[in-house]
Amino acid sequence: MNRKRRKLRLAPIIASVFVLTVVIVAIIILAKVFDFNNEQKDVLLPPEPEQNDEVHLPTDPPEIKDDEVIDTPTVEKKEEQEIQFNETAPKPVYTQEELLELFPETVRPLTESAWEDYVDGMYFIGDSTTHGMKYYGVLSEGKETTRVLTPRSGTLAMWNLLSEKVVLPEDDSELTIPEAMERIKPITLVLTLGVNGVSSCTKEQFVGYYKDLIAEIKEASPLTKIILQSIYPVCTDYQYVNSISMEKINRANAWIAEMAHEEGVYYLNTISALVDETGYLNPDFSNGDGIHISPKGFEVILEYINTHPIEY
Repeated sequence: MNRKRRKLRLAPIIASVFVLTVVIVAIIILAKVFDFNNEQKDVLLPPEPEQNDEVHLPTDPPEIKDDEVIDTPTVEKKEEQEIQFNETAPKPVYTQEELLELFPETVRPLTESAWEDYVDGMYFIGDSTTHGMKYYGVLSEGKETTRVLTPRSGTLAMWNLLSEKVVLPEDDSELTIPEAMERIKPITLVLTLGVNGVSSCTKEQFVGYYKDLIAEIKEASPLTKIILQSIYPVCTDYQYVNSISMEKINRANAWIAEMAHEEGVYYLNTISALVDETGYLNPDFSNGDGIHISPKGFEVILEYINTHPIEY
């Protein structure tokens, strides 16, 4: 009789534990499905594409000399054509015309193409969206270029800009960005940063991390001309993945333009050449995952850089 009473007493407890276990498992599954964690996940490298048999021989970009003055040819200014967005499209905070009015010494206007080898003197630093320039071989040296510097992981977030190390392709060494700049001392450096951090950083954090990096680069290589590119857009099917949205990207690009003006560096509104009338990345310029750039997209980016040259 006592055994039966014990069983009867334990039965509700066992049932409660079972129900509680089922509820906890269900919550864990739902959290993973709906991604209740608001922290942004890092955007990593896409799968390595098939190797192309055609490899261009690398070239050595010129080094800065203390007494060197670069002769910048005069280029004719052209009229910038603004995109006509759909009524519901996420729109930039500043149009290119507004950027030119607000920050005329910072934002580059459309001109005729720059002089020959203009882009060949540039180094590019960024995350996985920049790494595509190397493994797609879009620069003059092809896939053997040493002018694209990214972390080995492909992840470069705003909060680790000074601590994360980039790979120097020439000897496979890893250095922080300031250390790499101190060694290379490039004539021109193009920074494309922010997609890892655009969702989770406040404006104060985002701008603070970026300004700290610019200060360190200026100290490491004082003669290097620094260009900040806008964050690249994402496709409509990537909206809100990893908490990234075009509204947040457009907002952060305004921060970058304002910061470039304050820091006395240049800003390239490259995003204006990559979005279509929907306000999102043109699908032709995506490699298929909605965020990383295709070879055709990089052609557009390089053309934009080449037709919006800085002054030396």
